[in-house]
Amino acid sequence: MSINPDSERPIVFLHLPKTGGQTIHHSVGALVGARNISPYRLQSHVRDGATFPPEYRMHSGHLHWRELENVPGDPFSFMVLRDPRERLGSFFFFMREEARRSRDANGVDSLPPAQRALLNGASALFFSKDPQIQLAVRERWSNLTLTYLALRSLTRRGTLANAPVADLLTLAEENSRKLTAIYRFGEFEKIEDDIEASFGKRPDIVTKHANPGPLDRSRSRWQALLDELDSDAQRSEMERHVAEDLDVMERITFR
Repeated sequence: MSINPDSERPIVFLHLPKTGGQTIHHSVGALVGARNISPYRLQSHVRDGATFPPEYRMHSGHLHWRELENVPGDPFSFMVLRDPRERLGSFFFFMREEARRSRDANGVDSLPPAQRALLNGASALFFSKDPQIQLAVRERWSNLTLTYLALRSLTRRGTLANAPVADLLTLAEENSRKLTAIYRFGEFEKIEDDIEASFGKRPDIVTKHANPGPLDRSRSRWQALLDELDSDAQRSEMERHVAEDLDVMERITFR
């Protein structure tokens, strides 16, 4: 059954990678109905510059959200934030599996430098001397929570990308208040409660586990990532890839 047909309030789920987003998308989407869900799940899918086409009732994916204010009808907009260390570790192992699949399907020469580095382990990615790989890590891997909140983008590019961290933290805090709610990873009952209160139907998020990563669920992703590194010095240095994210998590008002 679909959500209350008398409510036309849009839903905007901004999906930071490895925060349970596939489960949320499918569970909430089942209530909205497939024909009402925007096909744009990745920013690369967007056509004609409109990230949130108004003819759809639900927008969900790894999307930039600079245009959020253009969504009509007081959208129910939300994101989920996860412990930055665990999120980065989960992202690493997920992306390495993706790189392996791409290699097997298309050959290693088809992969961009960062994906080739993934195949050689964590040290090859995070401590590469290759400027291209270093740039990819900085733009798409390091402190992605701060990037997504401060720049409203999943890549740290543009005029604000090199702003002082203090300014980015302030901007992230301000932008966080533009959303209806921000939830902690694992507290999915609160999303179920709020969707039910706003739309009259309850999604089943808590009991679902879509798109699980390659590791056992009980294992710390961060520790598994550290175990892959070549030295204790590198393990200590890894903190710089999450330090800004840890700071911004302290500034967020969670639902």
